Amino acid sequence: MRVSFKRIMLGVFLLPGLLFVWVHFVKEVGHSTVSLDQNANIPGSKTSTKAVLGRGLSSSSDNNNNNNNNNSNNNNNNNNNNNNNNNDNNNDNNNNNEQPKKGPDVQQKDPSFVLDFGGKESVKVPLFTNINATMTDGKQTTDNSNKEKDKQNNAAHNVDRSFTNSSTTSRLLKLTLPPLKEDCPDLKKTDIIPKSDQKWQPVTRDEAAFVFSAYLDSQSGRIVRVIGMRSRAISPNLFCQIWFDGNDNSTTNNNNSKSTVDEHIPRFVVVSAVLRLIPEDHGRKYTSCYFLCPLHQFNFKEVPTSISIVSVDKCSKPFNHMGIIQNWPSKKVPEKEFTLCLSPLQYYYSRAYELVEWIEVNQLFGADYFVFYNETVGSNVQKVLEQYVAEGAAEVVQWHLPAGPDPMTKRVDVHYYAQLAALNDCLYRNQHRSKYLVFMDVDEFIVPRNGKNWPMMFENFKDKYNIGAYVFKCTFFRKEWEDTPQDFPGKDLALKYRSVSLLKLNRESKIYPMFIRSKIIVHPLRVETMGIHNVWAFRPGYQPTEVGQTQALMHHYRNWFNPKTNNRVYDDTMLTFKDKIIQRLVQRWDKLKGVPLSL
Repeated sequence: MRVSFKRIMLGVFLLPGLLFVWVHFVKEVGHSTVSLDQNANIPGSKTSTKAVLGRGLSSSSDNNNNNNNNNSNNNNNNNNNNNNNNNDNNNDNNNNNEQPKKGPDVQQKDPSFVLDFGGKESVKVPLFTNINATMTDGKQTTDNSNKEKDKQNNAAHNVDRSFTNSSTTSRLLKLTLPPLKEDCPDLKKTDIIPKSDQKWQPVTRDEAAFVFSAYLDSQSGRIVRVIGMRSRAISPNLFCQIWFDGNDNSTTNNNNSKSTVDEHIPRFVVVSAVLRLIPEDHGRKYTSCYFLCPLHQFNFKEVPTSISIVSVDKCSKPFNHMGIIQNWPSKKVPEKEFTLCLSPLQYYYSRAYELVEWIEVNQLFGADYFVFYNETVGSNVQKVLEQYVAEGAAEVVQWHLPAGPDPMTKRVDVHYYAQLAALNDCLYRNQHRSKYLVFMDVDEFIVPRNGKNWPMMFENFKDKYNIGAYVFKCTFFRKEWEDTPQDFPGKDLALKYRSVSLLKLNRESKIYPMFIRSKIIVHPLRVETMGIHNVWAFRPGYQPTEVGQTQALMHHYRNWFNPKTNNRVYDDTMLTFKDKIIQRLVQRWDKLKGVPLSL
């Protein structure tokens, strides 16, 4: 009897626990395998809707392969980008000759789907309505205070965190609210707030978000794409106030008299904004993001001229006002071939010798234009930039971040001076102006090894039509290692101008794999969102390709990146270009007489 009693008591204690575990397991499995099984093309959009939409929500044909990968990809936003192979567009590199694929037209059966973001609740959303979905930043918390904060942060943001391809953008935009009918009469004059460009402007009084620039993005189906950054405290209700010039919508009457404005075409509209986060926030308060404002609902050709992003009240007076950049192609062939986008120059950057060498060497390799983002630079670097701008070889975008509590930078708490926002601003700023965009830092060079320059190197890729990005492997040249003992003509000048590329010829033996510390050259019209060492989103049908180290290698010059590794390789590839590099340095510094090499 005692044995039976013990067994009964054991069952009484264990059964509730087992039942609880089983119920929790069923819930979690159910939420992690929700799929989107309709793939309808969006009218007015150039992309199909076969896309991953939030964590755990994917095309049913891709669930088996991508659910686990997408979950890890969205929860681990760091620079170790091995998980980029999870992107649907990162197909096998053996398929380089494949033509771009078009999304299929699939008849919809159920005009609704379920959004799930890995939490305890999911939301069923009718197709073609506003997304009011819960969203977290992928961080699991256990204490009650953090749970309460997460509950507040999850409130109905129009957020997309998936970066498989630009199909997701079109999908989200079609799901936004239709144009709001309210007239907002007090906002019809564009002088409500002076228009300001190249300036970070707040979205709310408490500075929960900032915006910097706005672009008319026809590649994603006629939207206005606003580049900014947001904190977790931003209100869930975001709106785009869009102004039109009104000069492009005139019609002429039958008597050939004065043209009259077509009154049914609005000069001012308000639409709901879709907030799209860019990964790699590194746990900082602010995350780089897009505010996406759809215009495909309007059947008119009038071009928007300026925009404001507001919160809570759609008719509230804005704290920001930006001109919309319409960088339409002026020619069939882009005016530039290789444009370099440099991460923000900051912390009163004053190594003029480093910047000059970087510009001159890259011009030797094939760069014909540079875009600099100036957070803060020294007076000597300011003179260098002014000279290249005067020659038409560069432009400088003023990138002065708002003041904030960060103890080191005295700026807002955002990763590396909002680097991701700058890279994506450069992408859209030059989308139609340049055939290729090159993303590098000032201590990096993409060095061709089987040709004299980049154009010759790219001759090897001219027949590969589905390539959106060229990924270059990285190796580190250690600056703390001694200069080369090798003597060569002009070495005294290399020493005078502190030429790191000609003096530091020892590198680590390790060459990093694709997407680990890599840098990238892209076709700007084939990419939607750039990362630091990868591409977060391609346009449909395009994918990356790895450039072999026999063709080119990315030289990264810095101190002790891997101090435990002392295995070195003597690599004198740069001496192949020494005569031209030295000649260019001498000529440039002759023009910069009196400018200190460093401060």
